[in-house]
Amino acid sequence: HIWAYQDLKRSHPEYYSIPSYPAEGSFYPWGGTDNGDCLAWEVKGDPSRWTVMLIGSSGPKAIDYCNLKMSEFLYELLNRRARWEA
Repeated sequence: HIWAYQDLKRSHPEYYSIPSYPAEGSFYPWGGTDNGDCLAWEVKGDPSRWTVMLIGSSGPKAIDYCNLKMSEFLYELLNRRARWEA
């Protein structure tokens, strides 16, 4: 995901505005959904405090910042309480 995003950003910078990893404000993908959404950490500050972001399958304009750490997000997801808009 990281390298594909970097290639897309180089080709279409007007559409892919999120910085590329490892820049502050970028994302680090760690999973995906059966709908093609990308689950990632938002690279912001201390890595132990990174929160989850979801990049919708429709592209980088469809982003939801969950404001939860990964363990919190997975707990909410497994208990069917996780909600996002992307």
